[in-house]
Amino acid sequence: MENPRNISAFMKTLENLLLDQLAEMYGAEQEIARGLSRMARLASNPELQKALKAHSYESVGHISKVARIFECFGEPTAEMKGSAIGGLLAEAEALVVQHEKSPANDAAIITAAQKLEHFEIATYSCLRDWAMVLNNHEAAMFLQEILDEEKAGDHKLTDLAHIRNMDGLGDVEWHRETVSGEEEALAHHGNGHGAWHHCS
Repeated sequence: MENPRNISAFMKTLENLLLDQLAEMYGAEQEIARGLSRMARLASNPELQKALKAHSYESVGHISKVARIFECFGEPTAEMKGSAIGGLLAEAEALVVQHEKSPANDAAIITAAQKLEHFEIATYSCLRDWAMVLNNHEAAMFLQEILDEEKAGDHKLTDLAHIRNMDGLGDVEWHRETVSGEEEALAHHGNGHGAWHHCS
């Protein structure tokens, strides 16, 4: 049977871990909001600009929700600088600046933004699970709300990445050439090996 003291120590340690990570995300959301706003100004595609601005605004809302989560634990709002988000933002800045004048500008921006998104998704997923273990359902609810918005933002960027990449390749002409090539291959196959038969 588990020692109650060990359980109590684990719960207290987990709560401290959660609060530390929450303090890191409080600062990270502020930096991410500024970073996404800058990316939006550098993007060339209007839909990408719109998506980045929308998520920048969401990040500002997440700052308020993180403060509410601190309240759920009866703790004052705290902020802590994390090395992970600093590194991701520095990498994002370098990547975007490097490709600012290139045709792959939007692709670079989307990549940088999604790296930030995935960091947030991973962190908030852990925080939500820890809040559930600590039986703080109100905190878990706020964390789930943030997580849902992060995932929706990531899906939007994935869709935009597909569209922008195909635009860059000249998707319409590529599609026509592919279809034309396939039709020629089928015609050749039919002439050389007999007609196609449909199943009845």
